[in-house]
This record gives sequence, structure tokens and C-alpha cells, in this order.
Amino acid sequence: MFNRMLIALVSSCLLLAAASTNTIGASRWRKAPITLTLSESLFSAQANIRSGSSVEEAAVQAAAVWQRACDIDLRLDRSNVRSVSPANRGDAVNLITIAATAENLALFDAGDIGTAAVTRVFRDRRGYIVEADIVLNPYAQFSSDGTYGTFDLQTVLSHEIGHLLGLRHSEIRGALMFPVIDRNTFGGISVEAGRNLSMADIASVRSLYPDRGETACCGSVAIRLTGSARALAGGTAWLTDASGKLIAATQIEGTRSAEIAGVPEGNYELYYDGPLGGASVGMAGSVEVRTGVSTAVQLRSLPPRRSVTVDLIGTNGVLGETAVGTVRNSALTMWISGQGLDATQVRFDFGTPYITVDGSFARNVDHSDVGGAVIVNITVAPDAPAGLYTLYVVPSDGSISAIPGALVVEPR
Repeated sequence: MFNRMLIALVSSCLLLAAASTNTIGASRWRKAPITLTLSESLFSAQANIRSGSSVEEAAVQAAAVWQRACDIDLRLDRSNVRSVSPANRGDAVNLITIAATAENLALFDAGDIGTAAVTRVFRDRRGYIVEADIVLNPYAQFSSDGTYGTFDLQTVLSHEIGHLLGLRHSEIRGALMFPVIDRNTFGGISVEAGRNLSMADIASVRSLYPDRGETACCGSVAIRLTGSARALAGGTAWLTDASGKLIAATQIEGTRSAEIAGVPEGNYELYYDGPLGGASVGMAGSVEVRTGVSTAVQLRSLPPRRSVTVDLIGTNGVLGETAVGTVRNSALTMWISGQGLDATQVRFDFGTPYITVDGSFARNVDHSDVGGAVIVNITVAPDAPAGLYTLYVVPSDGSISAIPGALVVEPR
């Protein structure tokens, strides 16, 4: 266990068919509006919700970030209902609750304080979502004012509403839908930045709920895998814009194809890699995305196997799975750990002219939890576009490892 104050949130999305396990059709809601029902348990005195926290405001803002991103109509209601639907049948109420009832507690291990919430999704025979219930963990601590060591209510609700809408976890570290969210601390990403959707989140939800008519914005990249490239299954593909900022991504699930959807019109660079320990990062070159068009890209060969892996990142000696946050016109020291990582044998880069890595400073350091790590100095330009940037690690053999979305440049 890492010696850190940052405690991970792993938010489960249980995919339970209301009438059938048949997944024909989109993993999305077919009918609108979607009413989110706030249980009165959220407003009664709760030892695990900090006094003075505005639960209703957190819910309103959590719903609003998704409504601003896509063509979806979310509405809020209140009810005396306290328990979620049984696993084998829904009750047509999309409940958000924190009540310590037997039905709710059954979703968590006894005394579990590391899982902030669970979302249970019900689907019909065609695979469309017909109900979703969110349970905030009755064992965990929450606040809306950034109290140290608590989970931020709005961040957790935004993440869970993403699941309610049909989104799965993201592979991108700085995305709201990344499966790990840290508790409030004095470091890492700010509370404000953590509450917002990244471009990767926006692309994901727009792929399910595309804007139409005059507000239509998006196209997609259809990736076909042939030859040795089929071994990329389990890896990740992502697009960056001209500034080097990550715009959209997808997990490569199958051995024949993958799609990055919900992408704004423009020109991008396509990157991809294999599953952990597999193929290193490959670059497919420039891709033009146009609204309403699926741009085809074929990957025929597999990049060389990575010789170095990178997994944990952080600052001030605290290593974790989540992204590191910073602001424009700033400098920071990033800590990085992984297998085979040696500061004298690798080069670090963020794929953008706006973020500079001082290669002369990079050095190996001891770390009590992981044995060893590398620290590098990073400078962010005053005009750096806000968003997510990928950490690329290039060993002397030329293979490339990456952590997509490792650095978040906040707008403030």
C-alpha cells in the first residue's frame, strides 16, 4: 500500500439487464427527459456529509456539466424513497441516495471507505438504459467545500451520472470518467478542475448523444486493425490537436476495429499503443475529422514491444494513478515510477511546445514505497492551452511508453 494521503475511488458500474442480457442497440437512454430523483436521505443529518455542504447544488451542477456537453435533458426531483431497486428488477425511479439501508449497503464491503459510490444500470431487451440508481457510500466521507480527506460531492456525482448516461470508465488519467478519483488534498488537481469534463469525456458522451441540426459538431475515426496490429487489443488510441492537447480517446477492445467518436471537426494526430507490457506507442499520422463523417484509418503493423513501463506519477514524493495538475506560467517537479525506468537512459516529453522538460535535471531517486522513481522538472508556458497532455517516455532503444492525460493544465 502506498504511503499517501490520496485514497482512491473505484466507482463500479454494474450492468444489469432489466429484461434480457441482449445488448443490441446503443448503451444509452432512448427517451428524454431523464429525471434524477434525490432521496431525502441526502438532506437529513448525515455524519458522513460535512455540515453545510449543499447536496442539491452539487447535484444540479453535476447534471449541468453533462447537459452543457451534449444533447441530453436531465431533470431533478426529490422523494422519500431511500433504497435502490433490487438487482433483479427496477422500479422506474432513477434514485440518488446515501441511506444506510440493507439494499444499499449490500453494494459495498462492510466498512469500505475507499469506494465513493456505485451506479447500478438497468437495460431493456434492446440494450437501451431504462433505469439507473446511484448510491453514495454510507461508510465514506463527503463534502462540497473541499474539506481535506473527503470526497468532493459534485465530482463523485458527476462521475456517477456519467455511468448513468451509459459511459464506462476512461483510460485517460485526467478524465472525469477515469476509475480513480483522489480525496481532497493540498496537492494534485484542484477541486474546481476535478469537477469539470475533459475533452475526452465530452467526446465520449457526444458519441452516445450527438448534437443534431444546427448544433451538430462531431465526426469519428474508424480504426481497422489488420495483420500484427490485431495484437493492439486491450490498448488505447487517442487523438491530439495541433497544440498537443488530448482531444478524444478509446480503448481498443477488439482485434479487428475500434472507433474514436464524438470528435470536433479538425485535424489531429492519431496515437495508439498495446495493453500494459505490450506494444509501445505508435503514430498513425495526421487525421482529418469532418462533421457527420467517419474517417477510416487502417493499422497494419505492431509497434515494437515497450522496454520501459510507466505507471505511477505525482508530486512531492506522493505517487498515484491520477493525473498531476498545474496551471499556465508555472513550474513543477513530477515524480514518475515504472519498470525499467532509468533517468540516464530515457527522455521525457509531452508532445507539445507549451510544456518543456528539463532533461539535464532528470535523476533517479529512492522511494520507500516503490523502490525507486525518476524526478523531472517541467515548465508550462504562459499561453499553454488548458486541457490534458500525455507523458511520453522514450528509452534509448527508440520504443515509446506513454501515460495519456498524465498532466492537466488548468484554465486558471
